[in-house]
Amino acid sequence: MPLSWGPEVGSYMKSRIILATSLTLLSTLSPRAASANTEPTAYDTRSVTLAQAGVSFLERPAAIAINPALLTGIEKFSFSVMFDPIFVNTCAPVEGPNSSRCTGVSFGPLGSTFFAWRVSKRMVWGAGAYLEVGYGATYEDVPNVDGEPDEVVGTEPQDQSVTFFVGELAMGPAIAISDKWSVGIMLRLPIAAQTADLYQNIGAVSVLPNPSYARIHNQLGGVGIPSARIGVSFKPNDMWTVGAAWRVYTKIKMTGTTQTGVDIPGLETLNAQSDWVMPNALQFGASVKLVDKKLLLVAELRIQFHEAEKQGNQTQTVHVSLPEGSDPALEALLPEPTVAPFYWKNVYSLKLGVEYQIIDLVAIRFGFNAGNSNTREQFAQIFTPPPGIAIGVQTGLGFSWDKVDFDIGMLFSQFGSTIGPEVAQEPVEVGGELINLCSRDQVLRTGCAGDYQVRTFFLSTQLTYHY
Repeated sequence: MPLSWGPEVGSYMKSRIILATSLTLLSTLSPRAASANTEPTAYDTRSVTLAQAGVSFLERPAAIAINPALLTGIEKFSFSVMFDPIFVNTCAPVEGPNSSRCTGVSFGPLGSTFFAWRVSKRMVWGAGAYLEVGYGATYEDVPNVDGEPDEVVGTEPQDQSVTFFVGELAMGPAIAISDKWSVGIMLRLPIAAQTADLYQNIGAVSVLPNPSYARIHNQLGGVGIPSARIGVSFKPNDMWTVGAAWRVYTKIKMTGTTQTGVDIPGLETLNAQSDWVMPNALQFGASVKLVDKKLLLVAELRIQFHEAEKQGNQTQTVHVSLPEGSDPALEALLPEPTVAPFYWKNVYSLKLGVEYQIIDLVAIRFGFNAGNSNTREQFAQIFTPPPGIAIGVQTGLGFSWDKVDFDIGMLFSQFGSTIGPEVAQEPVEVGGELINLCSRDQVLRTGCAGDYQVRTFFLSTQLTYHY
């Protein structure tokens, strides 16, 4: 539906407002995650079925992405290929407070591949490619965006769609310092891509009638600053292993375009740039083998430091510039950098797993994990995980032959929370200003009352070769 501009708004103001709104929209995007955690950590099927753990026991090539010190358990050479299809259904009050709208079951492929080979008696070298973050959501044919009447929003149903992923390439050594101690360090190169195709209220940040809706399309992507994952393993005897790993913070500089909808030559599509932060994360735990080493018990804790002021996910800033060859006079129409709030919380997750070797060929596995969401109630939106506590259960089988392992597994998680009307009753401070939540003050409304829910199902398979 075309916007209806008042006679008091000139072409200069129209273009500047739409551009600013495009950037505000992009900077507030955080697509709904595959679970309550924005980082699914699905690298290895055995790990997935044991509560997505592995920091103390996973002596496989996928240790590159969990605890690289464990690579010293590889004898000569090993590689793995994992396919981890994920099915997600998310529901949120897309059409205004206390409404209910679901995406329907959507499919997303996750996967990984890892290699590791022994280069000396004490050193193993590893390399791999894997998905560190992968999520998204599409609400199709939304007839009543934000609960606004058709004469305000438009008469045609609108799709609301976002996608985001971060993949990583990693390589590095693991060294056995002694018979009991090992260390490993992987150099990580993150790669990110983000798209958004949304119909949103641009009147919230303009002198236009509020609300005023328009469709904005953004595409960003880029390569991050190389960083590290450091791990240590301590094995005091044949029964116990203790492990810890630190994923070091890194920043990904994304560049791309913003399609603004402006019909002024040179301003239809702008260059856009924004940073995405991968915060520090710690994981540590222990495992023990019992019953003639047929029974494996695992316990781990993972912490993601999203709350860090400068190295966390508190805000996101977006800058724009004119495409090469543009008229320099258009520079005056570009908006200032736009800052949007996330204010994510630190994530704490507990992982418990059990594996039993039924016979030499077959092992059965079960896992349980629980953790808090990174989302605060005031900033909950239709594309982010709900606030609260999420619980997941996993199970699977492992088949072992002489040189080949084949693993299958499943993960199911259902997580939801209800936000009451009291959350939006008091204004909150964003960027030094007080705004009313779930109102026309916001381009992307947050804190709206209603039920938020996400159901996730993984079906994981993996082939590992070793000798």
